[in-house]
Amino acid sequence: FSTAVGTIVLREVLLARAGERVDDALVQEIEEFRQLAQIGQNPETAQPFGDDVAAIFEVFLDRNVPAEGEAFYTYVRGEFHDASYAPSIEQRRLAPIDELASISDTHRGEFEQQDETRFRYVAVPVDDASGDPQGVFAVAIDLSDELDEVNEALQIAVGVNIGVLILASMLAWVIAGRVLQPL
Repeated sequence: FSTAVGTIVLREVLLARAGERVDDALVQEIEEFRQLAQIGQNPETAQPFGDDVAAIFEVFLDRNVPAEGEAFYTYVRGEFHDASYAPSIEQRRLAPIDELASISDTHRGEFEQQDETRFRYVAVPVDDASGDPQGVFAVAIDLSDELDEVNEALQIAVGVNIGVLILASMLAWVIAGRVLQPL
């Protein structure tokens, strides 16, 4: 019973930590993008980007390589602009992300594709100087690698727990036999 409860608790802890790592990665990418949009300069003109959302996206995508399992999506005035993908993931547009092309508030969430691939994402609007949304920047992370790591750790933990349980049971059997032998 304690092995089963321990395994369930371990799974939940590992899933929570994996979720925190993914959320941290999403926030980091959004912060890097916001910093470029706010204080960055267009390398072609050496001037601030101003309202040129497409130029901000181009510079960001040129300078930032998505980490393992990440993909960046950019939209200008509700239309797909460009994307950048980690080398390890399939280069594909994601319909739930495309649906966010015209948002005016930050959206975050998780969804599962038909092939059972799960993604967590954050999408932020990019406003012009007057506060009108001009584009959307989205980061999506494929959770497959994180979930695989959790499952691998669980398999190891279950194997160790079963081994300890068998060893403890055999030791208890021997000791109980010795204790009960005089009776």
